[in-house]
Amino acid sequence: MLENQVKQEAIFKKNISLKLAEIILYIGDVSPNILESTKDIIYEKSIQIYNRYQSFSSYEKESKLDSALHRLSKMVYISLSPPKEEPKPASPTILDKEEKTDNKQQKIIKKLSTKVENMNKNIEDLLEEKRKLKEELKVLNNEKKAREANLTVQEKEINKLKKELEYYAKNDLSKDQINKLIPFLIKFLKQPRTIMEIKIALAKHNFPVTDLNFLPIFYELQKCTNLKNTDLRNPNLYHVEKIKEQTNEVFHIDLPESVTSFDCLFITDEHISKIDDNLKNYLQQLEEYAYAHEISMIFHLGDTFDITKEDIKSKYFVEHWLNVCQEYQDLFTRKEIMHYILGGNHDSNALNNFIDLLAFLENNASNIKSLGYINAQIIFNQENYISVHHPHGYILHGTNITDSSYIKKYLKDYYETMHISKEDSYLNLFGHFHCNMLNLKEGYCMLPSFKYGVCIKAYHLKIFFKKDLTIDSIHLIPLVYTNRFYQDGIIPYQKRIIKNL
Repeated sequence: MLENQVKQEAIFKKNISLKLAEIILYIGDVSPNILESTKDIIYEKSIQIYNRYQSFSSYEKESKLDSALHRLSKMVYISLSPPKEEPKPASPTILDKEEKTDNKQQKIIKKLSTKVENMNKNIEDLLEEKRKLKEELKVLNNEKKAREANLTVQEKEINKLKKELEYYAKNDLSKDQINKLIPFLIKFLKQPRTIMEIKIALAKHNFPVTDLNFLPIFYELQKCTNLKNTDLRNPNLYHVEKIKEQTNEVFHIDLPESVTSFDCLFITDEHISKIDDNLKNYLQQLEEYAYAHEISMIFHLGDTFDITKEDIKSKYFVEHWLNVCQEYQDLFTRKEIMHYILGGNHDSNALNNFIDLLAFLENNASNIKSLGYINAQIIFNQENYISVHHPHGYILHGTNITDSSYIKKYLKDYYETMHISKEDSYLNLFGHFHCNMLNLKEGYCMLPSFKYGVCIKAYHLKIFFKKDLTIDSIHLIPLVYTNRFYQDGIIPYQKRIIKNL
């Protein structure tokens, strides 16, 4: 029984030995250098197995095992020397441990010191910021106090204005009241006055004047008078001065370069003392004619108003004529049509009473422009012009106004005053004479009165331009009125210009 067990154990061990040999041979055949790093271990284990189980191996198997071990040794260069052990690091001594501990403590202390320094710096920055914030807070508190004080002042001012506004709403000045104030102020301001004196005087005459409505009154006064400061050293003193005629004005009309013709209307001597239905109808129909023919300019050649020297003595002179001006400008409803008004001798009579009605119209209506008084030049494109005139003074009894000598003398004086020659003005148009007469040889035309003309009341001028934008010719078209304006023929005119060399 025991023998059988020993034999089985021997067979088992022998099989293990043979298996190991086969594995070693396989490894050697496949990759002889793969076990270089572990060759000593494999060799040692192989010898141990070989020696231990040699007695159980047959001769054949023993030879095979020897051959395998020998081959393995040649293939993987098995060394019989034991593997070299790497030297182990020396164990740290107590001194080394203490030195490391000191270094670690020093690093910790340094790190903590750096943190403390940073914290101190942050504290300083925070204190500086706190100081700045205190200063800013102080400034803001001062601004707050100043704003509160200003707010208090403004609230008082607002309350004052509210009271004045309520008073002004109850005592609002109408246009009629302002017109009553202006005549009074013109008379009162013939002597230098202060603002306070003006207000007191208005209050005595029961005019409800406040700080709010006094400025509009003053503004309206400036539109039609020559309001001045009496003395630059005392600018609070005001007075009105007589108004001088602005004569020989020059007005430019710039037309597009592509223009070939230009249309405009001319009327004169309307002699308005009040706005009646006939005048209203005439002027409205004139605007309708202009609108239908795409005409944007109407020229009035003087004596728009029928003011006589006797009228100036009237107590209600200024009040009346300001009302007339207001009604007159309201007649021109087509705001795209401009009205250019030349002052005549009757219009200038108002200047002697410290009022300029043409200036009042210009400042109150956007579609009315003053051309000054007596004479004016209307220049087209900086090159050509026509002149308009309204001579002052009466025509002596017995004077033949159809005699060109009178007009020639008048034009000669005008040319000398303007430093121009006869050739410079393409055409001269006259108001004042209340007649319809053309002297195209001398280059002038007298227009009939718009009010008193029997048939012809206006002229339509069509001005033709050359390529260089100089005037080539003019068509004078008389306009006759029945129930509307219509054309009564065409009178062509081309000036023969002879320039002095």
